[in-house]
Amino acid sequence: MNLEHNGYQKIIFFDTTLRDGELAQGVRMGVYEKVAIASLLDQVGVDAIEVGYPGYSEKDFDEIRQVAASVKQPIICGLAGSKEDEIVRVAEALAAAQRSRINVFTPNNLVISFSALNPHLPCQLGQIQIDQNAICKSTFWCLTSRTNA
Repeated sequence: MNLEHNGYQKIIFFDTTLRDGELAQGVRMGVYEKVAIASLLDQVGVDAIEVGYPGYSEKDFDEIRQVAASVKQPIICGLAGSKEDEIVRVAEALAAAQRSRINVFTPNNLVISFSALNPHLPCQLGQIQIDQNAICKSTFWCLTSRTNA
């Protein structure tokens, strides 16, 4: 991917307001608000918008689907854990998007890795990545670190 334009390095604006914004106490947005905000972000030239986590809630699924159908220029992103059903769910929500991306996170907490996830996780992740690339244009994998207090 060439990130230069007229000899200058392009800065990519990736906005998470529609997903992270609801993490603030007392903030709740519905489909109407998310589509309106996404339209404004599109107008000001934001490159990518992360809308929600459809593997977590049906509300997020509906919101991603509506934003994906309404906004045409930015890359519309959905968040998924590294479970195949979550990745497929995001891909379904993004089906109407002109440009889409699935942001996949993988917790690396040893307690989680060895108790909740299959010990053959790296092989499974590779297979999921191949499968999901057939249904979504872009994937970003992120290994997160969590500690237990």
